[in-house]
Amino acid sequence: MGRVKLQIKKIENTTNRQVTFSKRRNGLMKKAYELSVLCDVDVALIMFSPSGRVSIFSGNRSIDEIMTRYVNLPEHERGKLQNQEYLQKALGKFKSEADRRYQPATSPGSVDSQVEEMQQKILKCKCQLEDMEKRLRIYEGDSSDINTLFEAEYREQILQVNLKQVRMRKQVLQDQYNSPGAQTTTQATDNPQDWDHGMDQVLVDDVVKLSLLEEETRSVEDKSCETDGFEGTQDGV
Repeated sequence: MGRVKLQIKKIENTTNRQVTFSKRRNGLMKKAYELSVLCDVDVALIMFSPSGRVSIFSGNRSIDEIMTRYVNLPEHERGKLQNQEYLQKALGKFKSEADRRYQPATSPGSVDSQVEEMQQKILKCKCQLEDMEKRLRIYEGDSSDINTLFEAEYREQILQVNLKQVRMRKQVLQDQYNSPGAQTTTQATDNPQDWDHGMDQVLVDDVVKLSLLEEETRSVEDKSCETDGFEGTQDGV
């Protein structure tokens, strides 16, 4: 059974039209390549798919060189072109498409936006680092950087919670030491279950208070960071 001959008319189905274009485009480019190699001629193909994407092919020279060569020909040597106006429009469309494809991926405005976003992230990380350093200084016993009553209460709560945990751990170790067949201090320390049990005995009210104070402290510090960032932006302007 022979192949059914395809009627030369517009394919109405969009998907079938795109598939047919892709197959025949590849075949046409193959023929153009063979022609340019076998006969050593300049060949240029410019095609726009049904979706508007451009496909180009050139043989020994670039598309621009071939088009320039054509444009520079005397009018009487170009031959009779019934669709010369259409060809000029197609060339203009091709040039616009080429310019769009080869322009930088990001405009100056988007670059500035990305830089500003990165600066905000750096500022946020810097504030988080300063926050962690402040938390570490709590355990150093240096109270010289406490400037408000609220901050003093916050640190006091942290130390109280940690002190309760240490006392409970001490009690666990004391009970183990005084019990019959007592383990050595080193062995008792290696028992994680007793330590976890002691951790669970921390009063819930203290933890809730500490969490609330911590959230309020973070809120104040975040506002401070935002203010610093705004002032830095104004200075940059």
